Amino acid sequence: KLTYTSSPFKFTGFADVSHLQFQSYSHRFKYRPDLQNQLKQDNTRFKFGMTHALSAATFYTLNLSRVEQKANVFVPGVPSASISVPNLDSEQQFVIGGFDLQNRSSSIMYAVNADYSYQYGPHNLFKLGLEGKLYTLTYDGVRPLSRANDLVVERASTNFSQKPIEFAAYGQDKIELDFLVANIGVRLDALNVKTRSLKDIRDLNSGLVVTKQKIQIRKLTYSSH
Repeated sequence: KLTYTSSPFKFTGFADVSHLQFQSYSHRFKYRPDLQNQLKQDNTRFKFGMTHALSAATFYTLNLSRVEQKANVFVPGVPSASISVPNLDSEQQFVIGGFDLQNRSSSIMYAVNADYSYQYGPHNLFKLGLEGKLYTLTYDGVRPLSRANDLVVERASTNFSQKPIEFAAYGQDKIELDFLVANIGVRLDALNVKTRSLKDIRDLNSGLVVTKQKIQIRKLTYSSH
């Protein structure tokens, strides 16, 4: 994390990169770990922030961020598009053939947050803010359909790509007294998942419809003594 101040501005930057690869122990694959999948994860986070003081009582902040998460579940040496079912020995205890699930998934989020704050007298801090998030979600690989003996016995290949959007607007007043600190405000949240779902979740033949955008208004009230 880096911070640079040049009055009346303050800048901050943050970066985090991580990589992880491992294979969990499974008793079913005790004698054939080469048929069991492994997990590879790559995560990156970047954030930039700016604060600009307009006066002794007024300032605004702007924050931009990007978060990416990638996961690759794979069996070494096996093509990612292959679909197979693990085979058990005659006593139904250990895997002796076939191989485990494989899939790739990723999540990328871009976020922006801006707020304006005004200190009104010694007791009230007013704040107005906007937030926005854009996601890119992808999945490509094999998913389980049914299980038996703790193993997937039916599977299918699937893939999807979606770009849901979140938006929020809020306003609040932070009240500070000698005996009480309270926050009072209102927040509007909107979500558009940009995907399709069953018209009737109880009927698989009801057909697909575009999911409606969801809007929620919340009151924000909390205090401390």
